[in-house]
Amino acid sequence: MKKKYLNKEEWIENIICSVENINKKEVNPYFFTRIKSRIDIERKTNFISIPKIVSIFSIILILFILNLSLIKIDVSTSSSINLNKPNFQTQSIPEQVNPYLEFLINY
Repeated sequence: MKKKYLNKEEWIENIICSVENINKKEVNPYFFTRIKSRIDIERKTNFISIPKIVSIFSIILILFILNLSLIKIDVSTSSSINLNKPNFQTQSIPEQVNPYLEFLINY
């Protein structure tokens, strides 16, 4: 149950007295070396190894070369078509087919 204090000074004095009774806790002498060893272990496991870096770089390089080769093939095929003359054989107008009209025509 909470005590009701009459004034602020009494409340502060009570808190100060309660803190004085607390004993200081002693730390294990190996505590800090354990923490340091855990930090060192995490540092060793968090870096990327050189084989991983080489493999990632080689995959990116292969993808880049494939993209360049596809672009080169696409450019060479489009340059072989004469763009100045319209080729009517290759340009066809799609027919508009309306199934409802065909049904009425055939009915």
